[in-house]
Amino acid sequence: MSYAYATTNAQCVFPFPVTPRTAPTGITSSAGTTFQWQGNVNVNATGISFNGASNTVGTFSIGISGATVGSGGQVVFNSASGQLLFTGCEL
Repeated sequence: MSYAYATTNAQCVFPFPVTPRTAPTGITSSAGTTFQWQGNVNVNATGISFNGASNTVGTFSIGISGATVGSGGQVVFNSASGQLLFTGCEL
């Protein structure tokens, strides 16, 4: 789940299917362009950055364009080579 907090950025929340003992401290991902934001507009992301994490969810932001502030959406991969790994955690 995600929402546009600016016309050029969306914040995304990713719930972890397994609770880590230690919260993640970063992310490793494929290029930002392998992500797409689907909300009031469907656009490829221009970049991705780690915001923070707890033991239950991780948050990250993606660069987008043309979004309506406050609109909800979802982030999907637009390529089979897409990956998002939360790093620094211990299972």
